[in-house]
Amino acid sequence: MSLPNTNVGAFDARTRFFELLERIEAGEEVTIMRHGKAVARIVPPTIAATPKPRKERASSVPMPNLSRYAELALS
Repeated sequence: MSLPNTNVGAFDARTRFFELLERIEAGEEVTIMRHGKAVARIVPPTIAATPKPRKERASSVPMPNLSRYAELALS
């Protein structure tokens, strides 16, 4: 169970950083606001640790057979 989200201005977040860390450790989410717009959200690690789906890497694409080109280079 997480505590409610808290909105904090950028200046207040800077001056009360360690207090906010204690609240985050207790399970609360903190949204940093600048000029009325959310610019960052700090959440406890258990919430942030959800794995993102991985994209297929280019290295997993099969490589073409280049052996015939190796023969041409050696001759």
